[in-house]
Amino acid sequence: MPGIDQYTKLLLHCNGADASTTFIDSATGKAITAVETAQVDTAQSKFGGASLLLDGNSDILTTPDHADFTTGSSDFTVDCWIKRAAAGVTHGICMFNVTSIGLGFYVFSNNLLCAIIRKDPTNYSANSTGTIGTDWTHVAFVRDGNTLRLFINGTADGTKDVTGITADDPTGVAMIGKYSTFFFNGWIDEFRVSKGIARWTANFTPPTSAYSRPSGFLPFFM
Repeated sequence: MPGIDQYTKLLLHCNGADASTTFIDSATGKAITAVETAQVDTAQSKFGGASLLLDGNSDILTTPDHADFTTGSSDFTVDCWIKRAAAGVTHGICMFNVTSIGLGFYVFSNNLLCAIIRKDPTNYSANSTGTIGTDWTHVAFVRDGNTLRLFINGTADGTKDVTGITADDPTGVAMIGKYSTFFFNGWIDEFRVSKGIARWTANFTPPTSAYSRPSGFLPFFM
């Protein structure tokens, strides 16, 4: 399904040969580094026959600091499919970035979905009321003007008023598979970062296939 456009700043299909450590950004060609034992796994996937496998201890993907991850007061969307290896522990999905967290996304130990933007010294957090289990689940974190929104499998669940808040400019590498000191244990697929657009503002049907470019739409990094 279409989903790669001028707003798409990072997209990881997480496809490839089993145990491969090569990950391709299909949006803008950013360099992606697999850390520790982060790898492609063909035993689990939502789309494409493979996904990113992380061990919950030290595995992450990183990409260098970039202006694409500085959201300020603009709209943005972070979405992906996740499958946790176990419930009841905190799973970090992503953080941008290490030194100053501009935004972060994670599943807390109580199985609620949580996300933050930071304006030092305050974290502005949106939290779900619904819980996430261990099945494949689509999760989305959206800034829609003055509101942070969370979605679980396309259902709106959790908001935070951020009127007048400009998120800090994150510094250091961006990380997929970690938030704060918490690593993700399980699988991540179709990880996408969009800047300048709130892709969903109300309930929606989750993607039914991998994101693709509209016909005739050329890569930005050619």
